[in-house]
Amino acid sequence: MSEPKDRWHGEWKYPRMTHGKFTSWNWVAYYPKRLNLGYGVDIGFGTLLQAEEGILVGDNTQIGGGCLLYTVCTQTGRRAPIVIGARCRIGSHSLLLPGVRLGDDVCVGAHSILGYYVSVPSKTVLPAQTLLRRRGP
Repeated sequence: MSEPKDRWHGEWKYPRMTHGKFTSWNWVAYYPKRLNLGYGVDIGFGTLLQAEEGILVGDNTQIGGGCLLYTVCTQTGRRAPIVIGARCRIGSHSLLLPGVRLGDDVCVGAHSILGYYVSVPSKTVLPAQTLLRRRGP
């Protein structure tokens, strides 16, 4: 039996977010006005989304608990938006740094680190690993 096209059965609602405050699902967004979530996005417990430079998440994407998504790095000064395609799966406790771009249908293993300006093409499966690009654009 395949997964229904709309696993929310029409009940998904855009979450109410306040800067730096936990949502009713116990994840937190900083700069929520710069965070754009597609329909059916599921974000796990304890995830932090720092969207100062903008985060775009495609429809029906799942982000596991304890993930950290940063669009600004205070150590290096790098600043760039994060773009995540539709139907992606990001394993728990993964770290996405400024400039990460994931195509549609990407699966990222738990505890992965995706460093500055890494781009992952659509329909890719990444086991737990560290991907870093040494130089920014």
